[in-house]
Amino acid sequence: MNKSSKKQVNSNFFSIKDLFFVGTELYHKIEKFGKIELKKLEKSFVKNDLGRDFSLIDRYHEFINEPNHINYNQCVNYKDYKFYNLYEPFAHEPKIGECPHSIALLEHIFGEQYELGLDYLKLLLEQPKQMLPILSLVSKERETGKTTFLNWLKEIFGLNMTINRSMDFESNFNSDWVHKLIIAIDETFLEKKATSEMIKNISTAKTLKMEGKGKDRTDVEFFGKLVLCSNNVENFVKIDKEENRYWVRQVSKFTNYVANLEQKLAEEIPAFLYFLQQRGLKTQKESRTWFSSQQIWTPALEVLVEGNRSSIEKEIETIIADSFDDYEVDTICYTEKDIIDKLKEINIRVNKFQVAKIIKEIWKISPRTKASTYKYYFSAQTINQDFFVNSETRQGKFFTFLKPTINQTGTEQAQETITEQLNTINIAKNEVQLVDNQVYTVDFSKNHVETPF
Repeated sequence: MNKSSKKQVNSNFFSIKDLFFVGTELYHKIEKFGKIELKKLEKSFVKNDLGRDFSLIDRYHEFINEPNHINYNQCVNYKDYKFYNLYEPFAHEPKIGECPHSIALLEHIFGEQYELGLDYLKLLLEQPKQMLPILSLVSKERETGKTTFLNWLKEIFGLNMTINRSMDFESNFNSDWVHKLIIAIDETFLEKKATSEMIKNISTAKTLKMEGKGKDRTDVEFFGKLVLCSNNVENFVKIDKEENRYWVRQVSKFTNYVANLEQKLAEEIPAFLYFLQQRGLKTQKESRTWFSSQQIWTPALEVLVEGNRSSIEKEIETIIADSFDDYEVDTICYTEKDIIDKLKEINIRVNKFQVAKIIKEIWKISPRTKASTYKYYFSAQTINQDFFVNSETRQGKFFTFLKPTINQTGTEQAQETITEQLNTINIAKNEVQLVDNQVYTVDFSKNHVETPF
C-alpha cells in the first residue's frame, strides 16, 4: 500500500461526531455489541486525521447522568457549564395501535399485581429518576417468560439497559453499568453476603463512584433500577425478614406457545408506549421506592425470607413454638443456656455466640438486663410412665416470649396486643419496653412478616 492510499484510510478513521473533550481529555465514542464505550485518545494519535485544529470537536466541562425519554439532551447546560450526558437517547416514538402480546406478557409476569406492574413501567418511562424496588422474577420451572421479559425491556430501553451476570457485581469496575437505567441480572445467584448487601445498597443510592480499568474514579449520579431473574426461589440473594426493597414475583410456566413472541413484542413497542402514556398512574408515592411494602408483598418474598434463615434459627423457633403447645402456656422464658441445652437434646451443638446472634441480632430482642427469677417448664414422668408438665424456679438473664393470639403487622396494633397480654399474665409493664426489645412475639403462622417487640 502506498503512502497516499494509507493517508486516505487514516483520514476516514475518526468521525468528528464521535469525538469530544471532557476537560482536557479527548474521548472516542464507540458502540460495540450493543454497548457504548468511551475510549480516551491521545491528541497526537488523531493529528494526521484531523490536523492540528481541534476546534470542530465538542467540549464539555464534566460528565453527567441525566435520564430523559421525552425531552432528551446530549449536552446538558447548567449555569455557565456544559455537561456530556452519559445517558443515551430513547429510540422509540409512541404511536397509537394495538399491543395484545405486550399486555398478555405483563398479565403473565405480574398476575394479580398487574396494575402495579404497569405503574412500574410507566414510572420507568416518565419518571426515570424515581427510585423503584428491586424487581425479582423467580421460578423453578423453565420457559416462564422471565428472559423474554428482560429481552423486551432491552428492546424498549436499548443502550440504557444492560443484562449482566452475578459475577459482574463482584468486581470493582462498574463503568459499563453505572449510568444505565435498568441493570438486569439473569440467572441470579448472589452467594456472597457482601454482594447481596451491595445490590441492596445501590438500589437506593443517589450517587456512585464510576470506575473503569485504567481510569480515575468519578462521582456520577445514579438512577439504576435492578431487575433480577433466578431459578432459585429460596435463596438467590441474601435477605433478612425486615427487608422491604425487594418485589419478588414467582412466575408460572407459559400455558400457550406463541411463535416469534419476542419479534411481535418488539413490533408492538410504539403502541405499548402510547398505551402507557395515555394511562394514568393507579398508585401514589408511598415510600422512597414509590410502592409501600404492603403493596408489593408476595408469598414468594416469604419463601425467600424463610430460605435465608439458618437451620439453627429454625430449630430455636420450633423449640419455642413447641413449648407453647407442650406446656399449654402463653408465656415462655428461656436463657441462652436453656436454649443451648434444648438444642443439645436433638444433637445440635451450638455456643452462646450463635444463639445470641440469632436472638439479639436477627430477631433484635434482648434479655433482662439483670438476673431475675423465672419459671422453667419441663416434662416429667410418673411411676406409670405417664408424662406431665412440671416447673421449677430458675434465675438468670432470660428472654420472654409471648404466644401470639392474633396476626398483627403494624407496630401500634402489636403494642396494643402486648399490653392486653401483659395485663392477662400480670407482667409488670415497666419490664416491657419496645425500645429495648424486652418482649418478643413469635408468629409461626407465616402469613405475614413477624414483628419483634
